[in-house]
Amino acid sequence: MSESSGSIQVSAERAPTYSIPRALFLLSGSTLLSRIFGLAREIAMSALFSPMVTDAFIVAFRIPNILRRLFGEGALSVSVVPVMTEYHYKEGSAETRSLVNALFSVALIVLGVLTLAGILGAPWIVKLLAPGEGFSAVPRKYELTTTLVRFTFPYIFFAGMVALCMGVLNTRKHFFAPAFSPVIFNLVQIAAMVGLGRVLGYSGIEMGIGVLAGGTLQLLLQMPYLKSNGVWPAWNPHFSHRGVRKIGRLMAPSLLGLSAAQLSSVIMLMYASFLPEGSISYLFWADRLMELPLGVLAVAAGTASLPVMSELAQEKNLKGLYHYTVKSLRLLSFCAIPATVGLVVLREPIVRVLFERGKFGPEDTVATAAALLYYAFGLWASASVRMIAPAFYALQNAKIPALSALLAVAIQLSYGWWMMKSLGHSGLALATSIGLWANFLLLFAILSRRCGVVDAANILKELVTALGQIVIASAAMGLLVHLLWNRGISATIPSGGWEEGVVLFSVIFIGALAYFAAAWLMRCEDIHDLKKKLVKNL
Repeated sequence: MSESSGSIQVSAERAPTYSIPRALFLLSGSTLLSRIFGLAREIAMSALFSPMVTDAFIVAFRIPNILRRLFGEGALSVSVVPVMTEYHYKEGSAETRSLVNALFSVALIVLGVLTLAGILGAPWIVKLLAPGEGFSAVPRKYELTTTLVRFTFPYIFFAGMVALCMGVLNTRKHFFAPAFSPVIFNLVQIAAMVGLGRVLGYSGIEMGIGVLAGGTLQLLLQMPYLKSNGVWPAWNPHFSHRGVRKIGRLMAPSLLGLSAAQLSSVIMLMYASFLPEGSISYLFWADRLMELPLGVLAVAAGTASLPVMSELAQEKNLKGLYHYTVKSLRLLSFCAIPATVGLVVLREPIVRVLFERGKFGPEDTVATAAALLYYAFGLWASASVRMIAPAFYALQNAKIPALSALLAVAIQLSYGWWMMKSLGHSGLALATSIGLWANFLLLFAILSRRCGVVDAANILKELVTALGQIVIASAAMGLLVHLLWNRGISATIPSGGWEEGVVLFSVIFIGALAYFAAAWLMRCEDIHDLKKKLVKNL
């Protein structure tokens, strides 16, 4: 391990036998593709269905979607991989097969019981998630939501099984099927909404059928790859299996941290049910726009950083770990800060171009753009938390990120109830950003203290200097974009339609060029680091 030119050089002695850049490219590319089709799904939903129907679907799909995020986006798969790898190298093929059989059998039972409970308890789930009079007072809304819960709750079963397949297949260095399955889900949902809409009268049931069919196809996609990789499971419901219990113990801290964020989204949904109709949908659309840049940034940060951080932690190189984390934060900031500025300056035309058609009118554009403004303030903090948390995981301390997340949720919920009284649904978005910032600041302070780096002050000074350059370049970009859109070419085209979309894309492209030019003129070190990483991974 050595340091040169301000960057960490990690020993290649334990380099994996597969291509990390190729795997990272596949994962990031699939995530980006999934986000794009997910955005297309939201565009179709906003255009085809009324706010009453979209509110009902968002509430109905909340619990299945939360469990997908808890298991499918981290806790289960990252717990399965290390245990499966350990069994593969230390226990032999027979014990590994025994673990696979026990895992799949136990998952089938647990997820099946959970699914059945959700279907039977649908009316109580709706009352719990949307207790406000702004929701229940609308005719047929409660009944529709209850029906949609029964259609969407089986997705828990399919998402959980897909997450388990992902962990097992990733252990065998197979990434395609798990990474591509969300794209299948989004395509099926779009097809169901458009194809069944005319038959069922855009009642909302189309979306429920789409979730059911999409989840089924996601799971079916994994089957051939399980078989070809020699991990086709057999029935063996061994709850006390040593490997199953070990995976459960590894999952617990991760689930605690992830559960905090998801609990906050549920309570925010409950808060929004007291607000006028459409508030739930406005927050949902704005959050989906945030997920496009955040999802790609988070995958790049989490997937690429954890293996390197783990090596540094194993070698007790706390200075190297801290330095690597700060350097990664700088690189992340180089992308996240201009994305934040772009969302703030162009929030209304972005919403209008993407969503304003069909059932989605100008007043919906204004309301969604207001929520996006306040959500955008938390984008950098959210991405940075996903960069710092792996440092604690590398140190085998998952409790600190979990406790920090719980504290941030408490702050968010207290501010949310207070702010929604004056700002409505936008207040809930602002409270979410405040909670994200609290989480980031706490984690960064604890990491700095935990690593105990002697020259931490100098490293932080470099970080502040780099952030200053990025902020200046982003501000210059934001000013140019603002002038182009509000006083330039956008004034010559009609609002809405493909012409505005072309102009919006052109303004974004010009803004990106201006940002890179400003960063280059200021000799921003991160633009050179980004260039090196891109060249290396291509």
